[in-house]
Amino acid sequence: MSVNMFTTLSKKLGITDVKVVNKAGEILRLIDIKNLAIPLNGTSKLVAALDLAATSLKFHLDRNQAINLAGVGKKNYLTTLQLLDDILNLSPNLSIKDICLQLGCMNVTSEASNIIKRYEEIYDKHNTVDCRKPMFLVAAVFVACKKTKTRIDQTKLVELAKVKRSMLKRITLAMEMLSLEPVEEESKQQKTLLEMVEDKYNAEVETPNKRLRSHDQESQDENYASWRQKILANAAAAIALRD
Repeated sequence: MSVNMFTTLSKKLGITDVKVVNKAGEILRLIDIKNLAIPLNGTSKLVAALDLAATSLKFHLDRNQAINLAGVGKKNYLTTLQLLDDILNLSPNLSIKDICLQLGCMNVTSEASNIIKRYEEIYDKHNTVDCRKPMFLVAAVFVACKKTKTRIDQTKLVELAKVKRSMLKRITLAMEMLSLEPVEEESKQQKTLLEMVEDKYNAEVETPNKRLRSHDQESQDENYASWRQKILANAAAAIALRD
């Protein structure tokens, strides 16, 4: 690739930091070494490398300008960019604070952190979801902005999420509903759990043949009373140990 073309493109994108240009050169070499089949070549490939380098080093870049310089369709460009980003593992680990800074909404940092924390507690118990991914963090920031009526750039929001707008919307709705749900008091949760256990027990001791129940009614009542007392004792012991 022509060094002059590389320099010209970086200037048009407003990239003056040598670190970004050098990083773009490394990305180009990685693409060639890995022999990645991407629908970009020539100028578009150079622009993509500069775009990825700027993003990985947290250098601001006008994405629309990059797409215009690349000379390819927006969807094609963004899809390829995401593919390269995933394969080469270039994206930095963004934080809630980083996202708020880029969106100009530092006032919701604390609220967004609380939202993502609760989301993790509910949906990440079995490590099936990585809530540190940009799409979840961005969704939390968006919900926080809605709650505080803070205006942000919607286009920039989607870019930071690195997923389709429809996917981001689904995650946002889930977080929004979760943030509106009242947290039940622990005593109420314990009572509900105990009632469920008792209901299960009652369902199990009921038999289709009511005559058997009438014959053994007294014995079953005694067994139930003993069982219930044991359950309550265990629950009380667990609470005492926790406190």
